Amino acid sequence: MRKNSRTLLAVLAPLGLGVSMALVFLANYLTKNKAIVTIRNESGYDLVGSQLRISSQPKEQEAGEIRNGDSAKVQFEKFGDAHYEFTGQFRDGRAMRDSGGYLTSGSSYKDNILIRSRNDSLVAEFRQVVFK
Repeated sequence: MRKNSRTLLAVLAPLGLGVSMALVFLANYLTKNKAIVTIRNESGYDLVGSQLRISSQPKEQEAGEIRNGDSAKVQFEKFGDAHYEFTGQFRDGRAMRDSGGYLTSGSSYKDNILIRSRNDSLVAEFRQVVFK
């Protein structure tokens, strides 16, 4: 009987360790896939409306009004490989659309988008920090 117990232990111990490691990996993977984006308006103009979308998701999120010098935060969860798409409407009637950055499934991000005026154009600069 003792030999059978040892044989069973020799089989179940590595199996239990493998299952435990798989669960730890899965828990770590599932807590990732989050993007927290700060949109900062440094354009010199007030945004009366703004939206941010991740290209792998069908819906955009409203960032709303962002006055010059202010910022807004938007959070996304559970996305695939994609990039950001920013759209903004300004008080003076101008509008802008810009895209950038790169998101990978299984990673988390804390990103910044700076809205700036450059050579009479409005641009979004994407700065990323990845937390794997």
